[in-house]
Amino acid sequence: TLWSRAEIDDVLDTLRTRRPQIILAGPPGTGKTWVAERIGRFLTGGQPDAVHIVQFHPSYAYEDFVEGLRPVAREGQVAFDLIPG
Repeated sequence: TLWSRAEIDDVLDTLRTRRPQIILAGPPGTGKTWVAERIGRFLTGGQPDAVHIVQFHPSYAYEDFVEGLRPVAREGQVAFDLIPG
């Protein structure tokens, strides 16, 4: 893999202490999926079916996937509608 031990340790620290999820971004072939799968196995004690990798097309936005508020124009004003992801 192209990842250093320090980079992997930083990801583990983030998952343990700050955020329960991360986004690995970068060009193809740099080991993102490989690292994600191994970190998942490590954190779950190797439990089968405990880790699921989700890969999005680059054109996907957060709002396309998660339900949320979207700005809409209504009578010359900005309003927010709840729209499913």
